[in-house]
Amino acid sequence: MNRAKARWGGDAFVHEKMECSGPVKRLQGDLHHYSFPTLASHVAKINPFTELFLRQQQARGRRFNSVSAVFRACWRFFRGYVIKAGFLDGYPGLYIAVANAFGVFVRYSSLYEDQHRMPPPALERKEHP
Repeated sequence: MNRAKARWGGDAFVHEKMECSGPVKRLQGDLHHYSFPTLASHVAKINPFTELFLRQQQARGRRFNSVSAVFRACWRFFRGYVIKAGFLDGYPGLYIAVANAFGVFVRYSSLYEDQHRMPPPALERKEHP
């Protein structure tokens, strides 16, 4: 990467991308990208991405929609497992599709939680005789 002609850009939350002012070429062969070396590291990223997503949606004035939460999670599974042929990878492909769908559902559910937040009930003190 030529740092004089390329930089990281995207929105202020989670969609980083490379922005280039010069010519861009396509790589020959495969680029192996291991974002999460373990299942635990994959699951651990759900909460930080959920917080970023929540801030992004709040800034855009978006509200929770249960149909959208369910549809987007199902679509994420279908896209990863069927369209992107995750089924060809066996169990790892299934895990990735399910985990990504779950992450999407958690992110959209965080909107619900934020918009329906209630203070915890006051604890009643019981006097002992």
